[in-house]
Amino acid sequence: SGADPKGDLDLTKKENVLGGNSPLVVPTKPDQSLLWKKIASGEMPPKKPLSDEEQKKISTWITSGAKWG
Repeated sequence: SGADPKGDLDLTKKENVLGGNSPLVVPTKPDQSLLWKKIASGEMPPKKPLSDEEQKKISTWITSGAKWG
């Protein structure tokens, strides 16, 4: 968060996550989503990788269309 988000991923606004020319999440396609690639590789979050359960929730969210709000 803030002016210089870690990993250059600003997840604070829908436009940043789902919009623009290079969205961080491609709804229904986790394998094409930069956010998912960083999570699956263990790169994000940087200090404490997500549990398998947390990863599954994010993958399911993306696969089901990444509904926001």
